[in-house]
Amino acid sequence: MTAPRGWAWALFPVDDAETLWTDAVVRNAIQLVDEAGQSADYAPIGPVIHWAHIFKSEQGTDGGWPAAVNARTGEPIGAVRTTAPAELMARLDALLESTEYAACIEAAAQANL
Repeated sequence: MTAPRGWAWALFPVDDAETLWTDAVVRNAIQLVDEAGQSADYAPIGPVIHWAHIFKSEQGTDGGWPAAVNARTGEPIGAVRTTAPAELMARLDALLESTEYAACIEAAAQANL
């Protein structure tokens, strides 16, 4: 299921009615990025770029992201944090020959979660 437009984390894949698992999104996104790199067809990474932009805007001051989020409200579920989106951002930067996510990647590398 994809979170509907109008939700805080719209168009993200969700496991159930409202829960977004950050690590699962990242695993899915990395697979799409890797496939795009192998095929040179970047069309399938359109949603991934959206997800990465949202991750960029939602990175905490500690360098991490909530491991689970209520996609509708944007509220974290629990206190567990992750730095998994930084790997996705690094893969996107490499694929697109960009440095858009360099600051996020560095902040995640410094995180003490």
